[in-house]
Amino acid sequence: MPDADETPEKCGVGKDSAGAKKTLRIVSLALLGDMLLYGVVVPILPVYVSRLGASQAQVGLLFGSYALALLAATPWMGRLCGRVGSRPVLLAGLAGLSASTLLFAGADGYALLLIARSLQGIAAAAIWTAGLASLAAAFAQERRGRVLALMTTISALGTLLGPPLGGFIAEYWGQAAAFVMLALFAAAVGLAAWRDPAVAAAAQAPAQEAAGQGLLADVQVRQIGAVIVLGASLLGLLEPMLPLDLSARLGAGPGAIGLLFAVCTVAYGLSAPVFGYLTDRFGPMRVIACGWAAAAAVVPALALPQTLAGQALLMLALGPAIAAMLSPTLQALATAADRHGHEYGLVYAAYNFAFAAGLLAGSLVGGALVQAFGTPAALALTSAALAVLGIAPVAGLLRRERERLSMARGL
Repeated sequence: MPDADETPEKCGVGKDSAGAKKTLRIVSLALLGDMLLYGVVVPILPVYVSRLGASQAQVGLLFGSYALALLAATPWMGRLCGRVGSRPVLLAGLAGLSASTLLFAGADGYALLLIARSLQGIAAAAIWTAGLASLAAAFAQERRGRVLALMTTISALGTLLGPPLGGFIAEYWGQAAAFVMLALFAAAVGLAAWRDPAVAAAAQAPAQEAAGQGLLADVQVRQIGAVIVLGASLLGLLEPMLPLDLSARLGAGPGAIGLLFAVCTVAYGLSAPVFGYLTDRFGPMRVIACGWAAAAAVVPALALPQTLAGQALLMLALGPAIAAMLSPTLQALATAADRHGHEYGLVYAAYNFAFAAGLLAGSLVGGALVQAFGTPAALALTSAALAVLGIAPVAGLLRRERERLSMARGL
Protein backbone atom coordinates (compact mmCIF):
# COMPACT_ATOMS: atom_id res chain seq x y z
CA MET A 1 0.00 0.00 0.00
CA PRO A 2 1.40 3.45 -0.83
CA ASP A 3 2.11 5.94 1.92
CA ALA A 4 -0.61 8.48 2.60
CA ASP A 5 1.51 11.32 1.28
CA GLU A 6 2.22 9.67 -2.02
CA THR A 7 0.36 10.90 -5.05
CA PRO A 8 -1.02 8.50 -7.68
CA GLU A 9 1.80 9.57 -9.99
CA LYS A 10 4.40 8.47 -7.43
CA CYS A 11 2.64 5.14 -7.24
CA GLY A 12 3.36 4.61 -10.92
CA VAL A 13 0.14 5.90 -12.45
CA GLY A 14 0.40 9.27 -14.15
CA LYS A 15 -1.38 11.26 -16.75
CA ASP A 16 0.38 9.54 -19.65
CA SER A 17 0.18 5.94 -18.41
CA ALA A 18 -1.49 3.30 -20.54
CA GLY A 19 -3.41 2.11 -17.49
CA ALA A 20 -4.93 5.57 -16.97
CA LYS A 21 -6.09 5.78 -20.58
CA LYS A 22 -7.59 2.29 -20.45
CA THR A 23 -9.32 3.15 -17.19
CA LEU A 24 -10.79 6.25 -18.83
CA ARG A 25 -12.17 4.22 -21.74
CA ILE A 26 -13.65 1.50 -19.53
CA VAL A 27 -15.20 3.88 -16.99
CA SER A 28 -16.64 6.05 -19.78
CA LEU A 29 -18.32 3.02 -21.36
CA ALA A 30 -19.55 1.76 -17.98
CA LEU A 31 -21.14 5.11 -17.10
CA LEU A 32 -22.61 5.41 -20.59
CA GLY A 33 -24.21 1.97 -20.23
CA ASP A 34 -25.68 2.90 -16.85
CA MET A 35 -27.19 6.16 -18.12
CA LEU A 36 -28.48 4.52 -21.30
CA LEU A 37 -30.40 2.03 -19.18
CA TYR A 38 -31.64 4.87 -16.99
CA GLY A 39 -33.03 6.58 -20.09
CA VAL A 40 -34.23 3.48 -21.94
CA VAL A 41 -36.73 2.58 -19.22
CA VAL A 42 -38.50 5.96 -19.54
CA PRO A 43 -40.60 5.12 -22.64
CA ILE A 44 -40.73 1.35 -22.02
CA LEU A 45 -41.43 0.86 -18.31
CA PRO A 46 -44.84 2.62 -18.18
CA VAL A 47 -46.05 0.36 -20.99
CA TYR A 48 -44.83 -2.71 -19.13
CA VAL A 49 -46.55 -1.62 -15.94
CA SER A 50 -49.85 -0.61 -17.58
CA ARG A 51 -50.16 -4.04 -19.15
CA LEU A 52 -49.86 -5.52 -15.67
CA GLY A 53 -52.70 -3.35 -14.39
CA ALA A 54 -50.53 -1.49 -11.88
CA SER A 55 -51.81 1.66 -10.18
CA GLN A 56 -50.27 5.11 -10.48
CA ALA A 57 -48.85 4.71 -6.97
CA GLN A 58 -47.12 1.51 -8.06
CA VAL A 59 -45.68 3.30 -11.09
CA GLY A 60 -44.30 5.99 -8.79
CA LEU A 61 -42.82 3.38 -6.46
CA LEU A 62 -41.22 1.59 -9.39
CA PHE A 63 -39.48 4.73 -10.63
CA GLY A 64 -38.59 5.87 -7.10
CA SER A 65 -37.08 2.50 -6.17
CA TYR A 66 -34.01 3.34 -8.28
CA ALA A 67 -33.20 6.43 -6.20
CA LEU A 68 -33.95 4.64 -2.93
CA ALA A 69 -31.68 1.71 -3.85
CA LEU A 70 -28.96 4.11 -4.99
CA LEU A 71 -29.15 5.99 -1.70
CA ALA A 72 -29.09 2.82 0.38
CA ALA A 73 -26.26 1.12 -1.53
CA THR A 74 -23.88 4.04 -2.08
CA PRO A 75 -22.34 4.17 1.44
CA TRP A 76 -21.65 0.43 1.28
CA MET A 77 -19.95 0.80 -2.09
CA GLY A 78 -17.66 3.46 -0.66
CA ARG A 79 -16.67 1.13 2.18
CA LEU A 80 -16.11 -1.75 -0.26
CA CYS A 81 -13.81 0.40 -2.38
CA GLY A 82 -11.81 1.15 0.75
CA ARG A 83 -11.57 -2.54 1.70
CA VAL A 84 -11.06 -4.38 -1.59
CA GLY A 85 -10.20 -1.60 -4.06
CA SER A 86 -12.25 0.05 -6.80
CA ARG A 87 -11.69 -2.50 -9.56
CA PRO A 88 -13.69 -5.40 -7.99
CA VAL A 89 -16.52 -2.99 -7.15
CA LEU A 90 -16.59 -1.68 -10.73
CA LEU A 91 -16.69 -5.24 -12.09
CA ALA A 92 -19.48 -6.17 -9.68
CA GLY A 93 -21.43 -3.07 -10.74
CA LEU A 94 -21.17 -4.00 -14.42
CA ALA A 95 -22.30 -7.54 -13.63
CA GLY A 96 -25.23 -6.14 -11.66
CA LEU A 97 -26.12 -3.76 -14.50
CA SER A 98 -26.18 -6.65 -16.97
CA ALA A 99 -28.26 -8.79 -14.60
CA SER A 100 -30.79 -6.04 -13.90
CA THR A 101 -31.17 -5.37 -17.62
CA LEU A 102 -31.87 -9.04 -18.31
CA LEU A 103 -34.44 -9.02 -15.49
CA PHE A 104 -36.20 -6.13 -17.23
CA ALA A 105 -36.22 -8.11 -20.46
CA GLY A 106 -37.75 -11.22 -18.87
CA ALA A 107 -39.98 -9.67 -16.23
CA ASP A 108 -43.56 -10.90 -16.38
CA GLY A 109 -44.82 -9.37 -13.15
CA TYR A 110 -44.62 -6.21 -11.08
CA ALA A 111 -42.45 -7.79 -8.38
CA LEU A 112 -39.72 -8.71 -10.89
CA LEU A 113 -39.79 -5.21 -12.35
CA LEU A 114 -39.37 -3.76 -8.86
CA ILE A 115 -36.43 -6.08 -8.20
CA ALA A 116 -34.86 -5.17 -11.55
CA ARG A 117 -35.25 -1.44 -10.93
CA SER A 118 -33.78 -1.73 -7.42
CA LEU A 119 -30.86 -3.82 -8.68
CA GLN A 120 -30.28 -1.15 -11.32
CA GLY A 121 -29.91 1.44 -8.54
CA ILE A 122 -27.47 -0.78 -6.62
CA ALA A 123 -25.41 -1.36 -9.77
CA ALA A 124 -25.34 2.38 -10.48
CA ALA A 125 -24.04 3.02 -6.96
CA ALA A 126 -21.17 0.58 -7.59
CA ILE A 127 -20.33 1.84 -11.08
CA TRP A 128 -20.35 5.56 -10.26
CA THR A 129 -18.52 5.23 -6.95
CA ALA A 130 -15.81 2.87 -8.21
CA GLY A 131 -15.58 4.49 -11.65
CA LEU A 132 -14.99 8.01 -10.39
CA ALA A 133 -12.60 6.70 -7.72
CA SER A 134 -10.61 4.86 -10.38
CA LEU A 135 -10.27 7.98 -12.52
CA ALA A 136 -9.24 10.16 -9.59
CA ALA A 137 -6.54 7.65 -8.69
CA ALA A 138 -5.35 7.14 -12.26
CA PHE A 139 -4.86 10.74 -13.39
CA ALA A 140 -2.56 13.47 -12.17
CA GLN A 141 -4.17 16.29 -10.22
CA GLU A 142 -3.64 18.89 -12.94
CA ARG A 143 -5.72 16.83 -15.39
CA ARG A 144 -8.45 15.50 -13.11
CA GLY A 145 -10.82 18.41 -13.64
CA ARG A 146 -11.06 17.77 -17.38
CA VAL A 147 -11.23 13.98 -17.04
CA LEU A 148 -13.89 13.99 -14.32
CA ALA A 149 -15.93 16.69 -16.07
CA LEU A 150 -15.98 14.46 -19.15
CA MET A 151 -18.04 12.00 -17.09
CA THR A 152 -20.70 14.70 -16.83
CA THR A 153 -20.82 14.82 -20.62
CA ILE A 154 -21.05 11.01 -20.78
CA SER A 155 -23.93 11.10 -18.30
CA ALA A 156 -25.78 13.74 -20.32
CA LEU A 157 -25.20 11.77 -23.53
CA GLY A 158 -26.66 8.60 -22.05
CA THR A 159 -29.63 10.49 -20.63
CA LEU A 160 -30.35 12.04 -24.03
CA LEU A 161 -29.87 8.90 -26.14
CA GLY A 162 -31.61 6.46 -23.81
CA PRO A 163 -35.30 7.40 -24.32
CA PRO A 164 -35.25 7.64 -28.15
CA LEU A 165 -33.06 4.52 -28.41
CA GLY A 166 -35.37 2.55 -26.13
CA GLY A 167 -38.48 3.73 -27.91
CA PHE A 168 -37.09 3.00 -31.39
CA ILE A 169 -35.86 -0.51 -30.57
CA ALA A 170 -39.05 -1.36 -28.66
CA GLU A 171 -41.21 -0.24 -31.57
CA TYR A 172 -39.39 -2.25 -34.24
CA TRP A 173 -37.91 -5.24 -32.37
CA GLY A 174 -39.95 -5.49 -29.19
CA GLN A 175 -39.51 -4.22 -25.66
CA ALA A 176 -37.20 -6.99 -24.54
CA ALA A 177 -34.74 -6.35 -27.38
CA ALA A 178 -33.59 -2.98 -25.99
CA PHE A 179 -32.80 -4.54 -22.62
CA VAL A 180 -31.01 -7.53 -24.12
CA MET A 181 -28.79 -5.28 -26.22
CA LEU A 182 -27.86 -3.17 -23.17
CA ALA A 183 -27.18 -6.31 -21.13
CA LEU A 184 -24.74 -7.51 -23.80
CA PHE A 185 -23.12 -4.07 -23.87
CA ALA A 186 -22.61 -4.06 -20.08
CA ALA A 187 -21.27 -7.62 -20.18
CA ALA A 188 -18.79 -6.71 -22.93
CA VAL A 189 -17.51 -3.71 -20.95
CA GLY A 190 -17.19 -5.87 -17.84
CA LEU A 191 -15.28 -8.53 -19.75
CA ALA A 192 -12.88 -5.93 -21.14
CA ALA A 193 -12.25 -4.55 -17.65
CA TRP A 194 -11.75 -8.04 -16.20
CA ARG A 195 -9.31 -9.15 -18.91
CA ASP A 196 -7.06 -6.09 -18.53
CA PRO A 197 -5.58 -5.81 -15.02
CA ALA A 198 -4.18 -2.36 -15.86
CA VAL A 199 -7.69 -0.93 -15.68
CA ALA A 200 -8.20 0.91 -12.39
CA ALA A 201 -4.89 -0.47 -11.10
CA ALA A 202 -4.21 2.72 -9.17
CA ALA A 203 -7.32 2.22 -7.07
CA GLN A 204 -6.60 -1.33 -5.99
CA ALA A 205 -4.94 -0.75 -2.64
CA PRO A 206 -7.40 -0.29 0.23
CA ALA A 207 -7.00 2.88 2.23
CA GLN A 208 -6.84 3.11 5.99
CA GLU A 209 -10.16 3.31 7.85
CA ALA A 210 -8.90 6.19 9.99
CA ALA A 211 -8.20 8.20 6.84
CA GLY A 212 -11.77 7.65 5.70
CA GLN A 213 -13.17 8.86 9.01
CA GLY A 214 -11.04 11.99 8.80
CA LEU A 215 -12.24 12.58 5.25
CA LEU A 216 -15.93 12.60 6.20
CA ALA A 217 -15.17 14.92 9.11
CA ASP A 218 -13.34 17.38 6.83
CA VAL A 219 -15.20 20.72 6.85
CA GLN A 220 -14.40 21.36 3.19
CA VAL A 221 -15.84 17.98 2.17
CA ARG A 222 -19.06 18.84 3.99
CA GLN A 223 -19.23 22.22 2.29
CA ILE A 224 -18.74 20.60 -1.10
CA GLY A 225 -21.46 18.09 -0.18
CA ALA A 226 -23.85 20.95 0.57
CA VAL A 227 -23.18 22.44 -2.88
CA ILE A 228 -23.85 19.04 -4.50
CA VAL A 229 -27.14 18.67 -2.64
CA LEU A 230 -28.22 22.16 -3.73
CA GLY A 231 -27.31 21.57 -7.38
CA ALA A 232 -29.00 18.17 -7.54
CA SER A 233 -32.08 19.53 -5.74
CA LEU A 234 -32.38 22.18 -8.43
CA LEU A 235 -32.38 19.49 -11.12
CA GLY A 236 -34.98 17.50 -9.20
CA LEU A 237 -37.15 20.57 -8.58
CA LEU A 238 -37.43 21.57 -12.23
CA GLU A 239 -38.71 18.23 -13.50
CA PRO A 240 -42.10 18.44 -11.72
CA MET A 241 -42.25 22.26 -11.85
CA LEU A 242 -41.75 23.22 -15.49
CA PRO A 243 -43.69 20.81 -17.76
CA LEU A 244 -47.21 21.80 -16.70
CA ASP A 245 -46.25 25.48 -16.69
CA LEU A 246 -44.76 25.23 -20.19
CA SER A 247 -47.95 23.57 -21.40
CA ALA A 248 -50.20 26.24 -19.86
CA ARG A 249 -48.06 29.32 -20.57
CA LEU A 250 -46.66 28.46 -24.02
CA GLY A 251 -49.02 25.76 -25.25
CA ALA A 252 -46.09 23.38 -25.49
CA GLY A 253 -46.84 19.73 -26.18
CA PRO A 254 -44.84 16.74 -24.93
CA GLY A 255 -42.44 16.93 -27.89
CA ALA A 256 -41.67 20.62 -27.39
CA ILE A 257 -41.24 20.16 -23.64
CA GLY A 258 -38.87 17.27 -24.26
CA LEU A 259 -36.84 19.38 -26.68
CA LEU A 260 -36.58 22.23 -24.18
CA PHE A 261 -35.22 19.89 -21.53
CA ALA A 262 -32.93 18.37 -24.15
CA VAL A 263 -31.51 21.85 -24.87
CA CYS A 264 -30.66 22.22 -21.19
CA THR A 265 -29.14 18.74 -21.04
CA VAL A 266 -27.02 19.26 -24.16
CA ALA A 267 -25.76 22.61 -22.88
CA TYR A 268 -25.00 20.99 -19.52
CA GLY A 269 -23.05 18.13 -21.09
CA LEU A 270 -21.14 20.17 -23.66
CA SER A 271 -20.11 22.89 -21.23
CA ALA A 272 -18.87 20.50 -18.52
CA PRO A 273 -15.44 19.86 -20.16
CA VAL A 274 -14.96 23.63 -20.49
CA PHE A 275 -15.54 24.06 -16.77
CA GLY A 276 -13.27 21.08 -16.18
CA TYR A 277 -10.49 22.91 -18.00
CA LEU A 278 -11.21 26.09 -16.03
CA THR A 279 -11.15 24.06 -12.82
CA ASP A 280 -7.69 22.71 -13.68
CA ARG A 281 -6.54 26.23 -14.57
CA PHE A 282 -8.04 28.34 -11.78
CA GLY A 283 -9.17 25.85 -9.12
CA PRO A 284 -12.69 24.52 -8.46
CA MET A 285 -13.96 27.04 -5.91
CA ARG A 286 -14.22 30.09 -8.15
CA VAL A 287 -15.93 28.07 -10.88
CA ILE A 288 -18.42 26.67 -8.34
CA ALA A 289 -19.18 30.18 -7.05
CA CYS A 290 -19.83 31.50 -10.57
CA GLY A 291 -22.13 28.57 -11.34
CA TRP A 292 -24.05 29.02 -8.08
CA ALA A 293 -24.61 32.73 -8.72
CA ALA A 294 -25.63 32.13 -12.36
CA ALA A 295 -28.10 29.38 -11.43
CA ALA A 296 -29.73 31.57 -8.77
CA ALA A 297 -30.11 34.36 -11.36
CA VAL A 298 -31.52 32.20 -14.18
CA VAL A 299 -34.06 30.11 -12.23
CA PRO A 300 -36.69 32.82 -11.49
CA ALA A 301 -36.57 33.96 -15.14
CA LEU A 302 -37.67 30.52 -16.35
CA ALA A 303 -41.33 31.46 -15.81
CA LEU A 304 -41.14 34.71 -17.84
CA PRO A 305 -40.74 33.96 -21.60
CA GLN A 306 -43.81 34.16 -23.79
CA THR A 307 -42.27 32.28 -26.72
CA LEU A 308 -40.65 28.88 -27.11
CA ALA A 309 -37.53 30.55 -28.50
CA GLY A 310 -37.16 32.70 -25.39
CA GLN A 311 -37.67 29.68 -23.16
CA ALA A 312 -35.05 27.74 -25.12
CA LEU A 313 -32.50 30.54 -24.57
CA LEU A 314 -33.04 30.39 -20.83
CA MET A 315 -32.75 26.59 -20.79
CA LEU A 316 -29.56 27.04 -22.80
CA ALA A 317 -28.23 29.32 -20.06
CA LEU A 318 -29.38 27.08 -17.20
CA GLY A 319 -27.43 24.02 -18.37
CA PRO A 320 -23.95 25.61 -18.15
CA ALA A 321 -24.86 27.29 -14.84
CA ILE A 322 -25.62 23.92 -13.24
CA ALA A 323 -22.57 22.35 -14.89
CA ALA A 324 -20.32 25.10 -13.48
CA MET A 325 -21.83 24.51 -10.05
CA LEU A 326 -21.53 20.72 -10.01
CA SER A 327 -18.69 19.58 -12.30
CA PRO A 328 -15.83 21.15 -10.28
CA THR A 329 -17.01 19.36 -7.12
CA LEU A 330 -15.60 16.11 -8.57
CA GLN A 331 -12.10 17.59 -8.69
CA ALA A 332 -12.51 19.31 -5.31
CA LEU A 333 -13.46 16.02 -3.66
CA ALA A 334 -10.50 14.22 -5.23
CA THR A 335 -8.16 16.88 -3.85
CA ALA A 336 -9.72 16.48 -0.42
CA ALA A 337 -9.25 12.72 -0.65
CA ASP A 338 -5.55 13.27 -1.39
CA ARG A 339 -5.24 14.80 2.08
CA HIS A 340 -6.79 11.74 3.69
CA GLY A 341 -5.02 8.66 2.37
CA HIS A 342 -6.42 8.77 -1.20
CA GLU A 343 -9.86 7.52 -0.07
CA TYR A 344 -11.41 8.10 -3.50
CA GLY A 345 -14.05 5.39 -3.14
CA LEU A 346 -15.44 6.87 0.05
CA VAL A 347 -15.41 10.44 -1.22
CA TYR A 348 -17.29 9.55 -4.41
CA ALA A 349 -19.74 7.45 -2.45
CA ALA A 350 -20.43 10.66 -0.52
CA TYR A 351 -20.84 12.49 -3.85
CA ASN A 352 -23.33 9.95 -5.16
CA PHE A 353 -25.25 9.96 -1.89
CA ALA A 354 -25.46 13.76 -1.81
CA PHE A 355 -26.52 13.91 -5.47
CA ALA A 356 -29.20 11.22 -5.09
CA ALA A 357 -30.50 12.80 -1.88
CA GLY A 358 -30.70 16.18 -3.60
CA LEU A 359 -32.58 14.77 -6.59
CA LEU A 360 -35.05 12.96 -4.36
CA ALA A 361 -35.63 15.99 -2.13
CA GLY A 362 -36.01 18.29 -5.12
CA SER A 363 -38.58 16.10 -6.85
CA LEU A 364 -40.66 15.91 -3.66
CA VAL A 365 -40.47 19.63 -2.84
CA GLY A 366 -40.96 20.86 -6.42
CA GLY A 367 -44.46 19.49 -6.85
CA ALA A 368 -45.51 20.74 -3.41
CA LEU A 369 -44.24 24.28 -4.10
CA VAL A 370 -46.08 24.51 -7.41
CA GLN A 371 -49.30 23.27 -5.84
CA ALA A 372 -49.04 25.76 -2.98
CA PHE A 373 -47.79 28.90 -4.76
CA GLY A 374 -47.90 28.39 -8.55
CA THR A 375 -44.91 28.03 -10.83
CA PRO A 376 -43.60 31.66 -10.98
CA ALA A 377 -43.63 32.04 -7.20
CA ALA A 378 -42.22 28.52 -6.75
CA LEU A 379 -39.29 29.32 -9.04
CA ALA A 380 -38.67 32.61 -7.23
CA LEU A 381 -38.66 30.78 -3.89
CA THR A 382 -36.31 28.18 -5.33
CA SER A 383 -33.89 30.89 -6.45
CA ALA A 384 -34.03 32.59 -3.06
CA ALA A 385 -33.46 29.31 -1.25
CA LEU A 386 -30.55 28.45 -3.57
CA ALA A 387 -28.97 31.85 -2.94
CA VAL A 388 -29.44 31.83 0.84
CA LEU A 389 -28.56 28.20 1.49
CA GLY A 390 -25.50 28.43 -0.77
CA ILE A 391 -23.96 31.45 0.94
CA ALA A 392 -22.30 29.57 3.79
CA PRO A 393 -20.79 26.62 1.87
CA VAL A 394 -19.71 28.67 -1.17
CA ALA A 395 -18.22 31.45 0.96
CA GLY A 396 -16.45 28.86 3.10
CA LEU A 397 -14.97 27.14 0.06
CA LEU A 398 -13.77 30.45 -1.39
CA ARG A 399 -12.22 31.46 1.92
CA ARG A 400 -10.33 28.18 2.19
CA GLU A 401 -9.14 28.55 -1.40
CA ARG A 402 -7.78 32.03 -0.64
CA GLU A 403 -6.05 30.76 2.47
CA ARG A 404 -4.46 27.93 0.54
CA LEU A 405 -3.21 30.29 -2.17
CA SER A 406 -1.83 32.72 0.43
CA MET A 407 0.07 29.92 2.14
CA ALA A 408 1.43 28.72 -1.20
CA ARG A 409 2.68 32.22 -2.07
CA GLY A 410 4.22 32.55 1.39
CA LEU A 411 6.17 29.35 0.86
